[in-house]
Amino acid sequence: MPDHALALSIVLNKENFPLVQVSYEEAITYLRKDIFWQEGLTKGFSLIQYEDFTLGWANVLDNRLNNLYPAEWRIRMAGN
Repeated sequence: MPDHALALSIVLNKENFPLVQVSYEEAITYLRKDIFWQEGLTKGFSLIQYEDFTLGWANVLDNRLNNLYPAEWRIRMAGN
C-alpha cells in the first residue's frame, strides 16, 4: 500500500498513477473517510484529486473504492 506522504509529495510523478477527479462534495466525503463511488475507474491504486490538489490514495476494486485516507486525519465534524 502506498504511503500517504507519497501522495502529498512534490516529487511524485502523478502521471504514473490513475487520477480520480472529485467534486467538492466527494472531496469532503473522502476527507471524512466515508464511501463514494464513480463509474469507469481504473482498477488499482489511484490518487484522489480535487481541482489541482492531491488528497490521498484510494484502492479501486471491481465494485467499490477503498478509501486509504489516514483515519487519524479524517474530518469528524458534521456540515460542509
